[in-house]
Amino acid sequence: MKAVFFDLDGTLLFVEINSYMEEYVRKVTKKFATKGYNPQEFAKKFWDASMDLLQCDGSRLCSEAFWESYCKFFGKDDYSYDESVFEDFYENEWKEMREQFIKFNPDAVRAVEICREKGLKVVLATNPVFPPIATDERMSWTGLKPEMFDHVTYYDNSHYTKANTGYYLELCEMFDLKPSEVLMVGNDTRDDMNCLEVGLNGFLVTNEYTYDRGNVDIDKLPHGDFKALLTYLENL
Repeated sequence: MKAVFFDLDGTLLFVEINSYMEEYVRKVTKKFATKGYNPQEFAKKFWDASMDLLQCDGSRLCSEAFWESYCKFFGKDDYSYDESVFEDFYENEWKEMREQFIKFNPDAVRAVEICREKGLKVVLATNPVFPPIATDERMSWTGLKPEMFDHVTYYDNSHYTKANTGYYLELCEMFDLKPSEVLMVGNDTRDDMNCLEVGLNGFLVTNEYTYDRGNVDIDKLPHGDFKALLTYLENL
């Protein structure tokens, strides 16, 4: 093994992502309502643009896909003002969600440290649907920093989103890795463990945040709680 890719939400960062995202949309809609947007209209169009972002197919950066759809839905030619409102949101209201939704994972830093001590490449392979300011803040909630990783996937440096297998192949190509040389650690059998389809190895973290989509036989792949993951990494 030459590299370990870590998912963030539900894996290194303990969070129930569906409830978290619902509150995110509610809060960001409230933010834009103070700027004169109709709340119902904004929520729908923002959600539709986000869904387009999740269809990134490698033809452009994910950030380009999002803002192109956003401008289309809102009838805009320029998104610089809206982008500044999002940035202000991530610097303020975004941080308020930590206490409500995040359970601190005391072993997250140790998992990354084990891999670094072994000389492995370490990537924070979180679904690239957010800008750096948002993802960096979220990783800090479990004691992690961008400099602890060789690469972090953001919406402005990625051409695919999960569960497109191109997401994993792009990362392998970036570091000149064969898929068989990579371990993907995640909590979602579709978004994370579909890496198996293109030859990566997988470890499924099984806990209250696991999403079993029924697409893989969990008993046939390495899995366990976070303590089991630490043992697995120690034995790589």
